[in-house]
Amino acid sequence: MSKQEFLNALQGALTGRVNASQIAENVNYYDDYISAQVRMGRSEEEVTAELGSPRLLAKSIVEASRHADRSAGSAGNGVEDYGDSGYDGGYGSGMDYGGARKRKMPVWLIVLLVVLAVLAVLSMIFSAFVFLAPVLLPILFVVIVMKLVERGT
Repeated sequence: MSKQEFLNALQGALTGRVNASQIAENVNYYDDYISAQVRMGRSEEEVTAELGSPRLLAKSIVEASRHADRSAGSAGNGVEDYGDSGYDGGYGSGMDYGGARKRKMPVWLIVLLVVLAVLAVLSMIFSAFVFLAPVLLPILFVVIVMKLVERGT
């Protein structure tokens, strides 16, 4: 099945079951995904075959949408409930095009890593100063004494 056939079938299967913004979001996602795979040398037919049936994928998207609605405490949107299989067809699962899981780092962890990096840099600077101080301080002292002697004459 070509990319356009797949996207049309997906859009048709989602129409009336989820809102228009979710349809556009999903169609754009799979359009981008298929295009990315084609750029990596795969054929549209190979990628769409791997994705499976657009109708089954739409069912999974609807289930994920219903699960999200229930989790948010909404009263529902009149969409038929297929149960909670836990499978969302890859949509909303944090999967990127390569199949690797994306995880957002918590802000506190980012702040901690930045603070540790700054401390490591300061520690290296201080260690270098402590290591070089026994050599540099006498040289600095001699230079200062020589400048004072030159001014005095």
